[in-house]
Amino acid sequence: MRRIAALLTLVTALASPPAGAQNLLSNGSFENPALSPTTTFTTILNGQSFGAWTVTAGSIDLIRAYWAPADGFQSVDLNGNGAGAIAQTMSTAAGQQYALRFSMAGNPDNSITKVMRVWWGTQDLGLFSFTQNGTTRTAMGWQTVTLTGLIASSASTTVRFQAVTTGATGMALDNVIVSLVPEPATARLFAGGVFLGIVLLAARRHARATARVRSDG
Repeated sequence: MRRIAALLTLVTALASPPAGAQNLLSNGSFENPALSPTTTFTTILNGQSFGAWTVTAGSIDLIRAYWAPADGFQSVDLNGNGAGAIAQTMSTAAGQQYALRFSMAGNPDNSITKVMRVWWGTQDLGLFSFTQNGTTRTAMGWQTVTLTGLIASSASTTVRFQAVTTGATGMALDNVIVSLVPEPATARLFAGGVFLGIVLLAARRHARATARVRSDG
């Protein structure tokens, strides 16, 4: 039974990206460019880039000492002087399945609920909101969101985060990760092999038990 349970656990694991999977995005924690530890933030305008990310609308703030990040030393406020958006294009395989994970919080300078929209290529993944609930710059209340079942339609896919909240205080974003999910066909093949192995194992045990009964008789 222990062996069977272990095999079933392996089958289940194939349905989601493994922990520590390679990040297909570059600069997912916004550490590039590295700001001085004493710098609170710097504003990046539409059309400008930081690392592999490009600001595609409005402006954003690259945060260093202004609040505690979810990962590393830096994070992003999607609202700089106003609502902004960032995007990065990465290499993908058409028809392949991917997972997108990110950490989100909100600029704690006011109690307004922060909202952003997330895109996978041309697919609108919907609105994501963060309610402040007494969060502070040292206790941001970061939340991790994982989106699976994302299918690439071409050899490249653009991930985009767009502020919906107006004004200069917006959604905080950090630790953005895109990882490969095993091919569904491969998972089915593996699962089929596992269950076939379970059936054969049970059959062999039954045969051994039957042989012992006959020898005892």
